[in-house]
Amino acid sequence: MKTIILLIVLMASATPVLADECDGLLRRNEGGLLLLAPRGNEREGACVIAKTDEPPVLRTCKMGERCVVRGDVRSCSEAGIDGECVEIRNVTRSDRK
Repeated sequence: MKTIILLIVLMASATPVLADECDGLLRRNEGGLLLLAPRGNEREGACVIAKTDEPPVLRTCKMGERCVVRGDVRSCSEAGIDGECVEIRNVTRSDRK
């Protein structure tokens, strides 16, 4: 019983990783893969896909087509990337839209 209670306490005190998503047209530039959100979209701008997460995204999505990628999203400044954008890493899912 003590083990179960301890496990519950540890699970409750762990900081959750918040998953989010990027949606846009898949493009490649000199820095790598990115999703460009269409104008008028509530998340207008660029979403840079982390280098380590490019292969799984390319298995599902095609260049120039709309794609939705789910994973951990953070601002580019936090990721050490210049520009106004977000970076997505630890991709959990990617789908053509």
